[in-house]
Amino acid sequence: MARLITIPDSRKPSSSIDVKYWTPGGPGEITNTERTHIQGNYTSSNGINSGENINPPTGGNIYTSSSGFYATVNTSKTNDYYSHHFIGSASNSNYNSGKLTGSGLIGSNIYNGARSSWTKGVKGFVCEISADPPSGGGSANDSCGTVNTFRISGAFVDSNGRIRIYDMTAGGTKVFGHTWNTRPSAGWQKMCYYVNSNDQLNMYHLGWVIAFTHKKVCGGGTVQKNCKGAVRYLQPMVAENHGGLYTSAVNKWHIIEGNRRWDERNTHSLLTV
Repeated sequence: MARLITIPDSRKPSSSIDVKYWTPGGPGEITNTERTHIQGNYTSSNGINSGENINPPTGGNIYTSSSGFYATVNTSKTNDYYSHHFIGSASNSNYNSGKLTGSGLIGSNIYNGARSSWTKGVKGFVCEISADPPSGGGSANDSCGTVNTFRISGAFVDSNGRIRIYDMTAGGTKVFGHTWNTRPSAGWQKMCYYVNSNDQLNMYHLGWVIAFTHKKVCGGGTVQKNCKGAVRYLQPMVAENHGGLYTSAVNKWHIIEGNRRWDERNTHSLLTV
């Protein structure tokens, strides 16, 4: 059996929290952790345009690792490099040769072999983000390479078994912490947003889409710089039924199992008081 994960119901955290322990016992893998490149452009289900022009090296676990999930572009140019990453089980009719096509992702059919917690009511997220360079010295890691946008979207499956994507940052409201389209200060920064939509509340949560804008901002024209973006301890905010999120004391908890097949989605989900 996968770990049972406890998530506060209809609550948003305060800016003073230790993000790692927003969920009791620390963050759990509420979806598969595999990363798949999203190729090309798409418009999210809440009307936000997205696109990419690079597939950089990646690594890490977005839920439990202190290093988080990260993507690094090494470049001597000052161009904007947009990378898009699907975190979750890429078991759907759009998956082909290690990638998902942006224009065909939304509306593609989920397969029974896809795995997630299939949590309903996911409204937003809390996490920590960083644009610090990779460890180690040298001019490539002198912070002239950075990431200046951190977009996070929720991926869902509707009642017809089709994938939907809701941008929670550009299409959402900030609760506290880092502003998604600005360059962060050094170190790990808290970030908490919720989406300005309730359409997804009755859908099953499949995973996440992480979008970085990598950019070299200083240094000579021929000098290579590492532009690294990272997200860690990503956890959902869940709003049962009505979609509201409150800062009062928690009185209900979702208890979910984090690794079930799509055709098992209704077998183990619990809500306790």
